[in-house]
Amino acid sequence: MWKVPGVAYLATKLNMLSSYVPAPPREEGVKRRILLVHAHPVDESFSCSLAKAIEEGAAEGGHEFKKIDIYRSGFNPIMSAKDRKGYYDNVDFDASKEAALTSDVRGAIAALRWCDSVVFCYPTWWMNTPAAMKGFFDRTLIPGSTWTFPPKPEGSVSLVPGFMNSGATGLVPRLTNIKRVYGVSTYGASQSIVTVAGDNGRNMICTAIRPLFARDCTCGWAGLYNMDFVSPEGKKEFLANVKRIIRDEL
Repeated sequence: MWKVPGVAYLATKLNMLSSYVPAPPREEGVKRRILLVHAHPVDESFSCSLAKAIEEGAAEGGHEFKKIDIYRSGFNPIMSAKDRKGYYDNVDFDASKEAALTSDVRGAIAALRWCDSVVFCYPTWWMNTPAAMKGFFDRTLIPGSTWTFPPKPEGSVSLVPGFMNSGATGLVPRLTNIKRVYGVSTYGASQSIVTVAGDNGRNMICTAIRPLFARDCTCGWAGLYNMDFVSPEGKKEFLANVKRIIRDEL
């Protein structure tokens, strides 16, 4: 199907509108630089098994791989008052100001600049990401380093000197090296209930965060629903499918 002229292009455009439209698989033989961002506090969790499957899939596919394990890497997901007060200090980007960021944030930004594909793996709790994952986004996806405002047209008025309101035009991405995003999550509810409830983690990643990446960046998703009632065989099958996706399709 993907070899039919125009199909891959159309699917990419539709995927940019909704992650529920499958994105085209990567071109055969293309190797990726994959960054995994994982959040789960329990070592024995199924989510940690998924993170391992993602790493194994990357290795089997010959892809380069890096991982940020939020709970185990020393990353501090709590935005402090100092962080918030200085949020817009580097909106026009000065490398010396970025160098003053804490080492965990600098390391995360460097990893995001290194990869061309990023995988977010986490359990969905209360229809959203764990607080640690949300904190990772809050502290890492900062103005100047990962995005900025559009330039202000001459003669217009803006509360941010030199920039215009982004409401009509969107943000200007600064992580354009990232071409593909993939989410891997577990859910306690059925897919129909999750969809009706909004699946806020998925929407945040695929709708709010994706615009910080390449203009044609696609977003894919693998969810294990009703996980508390999935058989051991079903969980093994899901692990194998995630490994295959990372190895062959991402």
